[in-house]
Amino acid sequence: MDRDGYVVNAGGQKLITFGTDDAGIVTSATGPLQIRLSDLEPEPTTRVDIGVNLDAADAPPIVATFDPANASSYNSSTAVNVYDSLGSQHIMQVYFVKTATPNTWHTYATVEGTVVDGPTTLSFDSTGAVAVPASGQIAIPPFTPAAGAAPMNVALQVERSTQFGSAFGVNSLTQDGYASGQFVGIDIDEAGVIFARFSNGRSEVQGQVALANFANAQGLRPLGENTWAETYASGLELEGAPGTASLGLLQNGALEDSNVDLSDQLVRLIVAQRNFQANTQVISTANAVTQAVIGIR
Repeated sequence: MDRDGYVVNAGGQKLITFGTDDAGIVTSATGPLQIRLSDLEPEPTTRVDIGVNLDAADAPPIVATFDPANASSYNSSTAVNVYDSLGSQHIMQVYFVKTATPNTWHTYATVEGTVVDGPTTLSFDSTGAVAVPASGQIAIPPFTPAAGAAPMNVALQVERSTQFGSAFGVNSLTQDGYASGQFVGIDIDEAGVIFARFSNGRSEVQGQVALANFANAQGLRPLGENTWAETYASGLELEGAPGTASLGLLQNGALEDSNVDLSDQLVRLIVAQRNFQANTQVISTANAVTQAVIGIR
């Protein structure tokens, strides 16, 4: 990249790619690729997907009143990192409390130790699948995790949770927020899609490499430095994405492989050298014989 973030070759020529829209979708418009070098803005968490198995054989906890500081007041818990509007990370803890009603639990949620939701009813049917809430979603009331951040609206998706006769276990746990990130590099896949990588683990599509083909590639005019120009003989350029039409795929971070077998060529060179030396000896011998014949009196 040059100082302005454009991808260039040694001659300063800019790489032409298919651009992207605001949603990161590759479009058909082409132009010079300029990599985003600014920090990636944080994204607050709005959804947490929880897939746990709650033990159907569990009994209600000994302590009837829920207290996150007292392990005897709940049956199981799990934690996930969530992010506010400023990109700050907070620990959200979700607790599960078995009730006296069969197949029914109460859930509680805390952020940095403060209860932000609960009790919320979570019920299962006779097959162990979530029955209540019917949508599989628990909406946590808005809360502000830190001064200066916007209120957070987080929904817990629990439709993948189950109640089977086995020990508590967390099968899946994801959330959709992330902190801010700094640009660390680019990646290019075989289809030519260029991604900007950021320090927070996110990737953002920057464009897709545009390839060009010609009806008569032999008619291109060489300009030097491995560059060529379109001519009347070559025909008009046919632009396309890698892997489409007659265009090939790309290989990231690799040099072109030579079509010459160096070992084979070296052996051939040694053989040729030996043949030359042998022929030289034949000529020397013939010359000596000739000199001997001429010297006979």
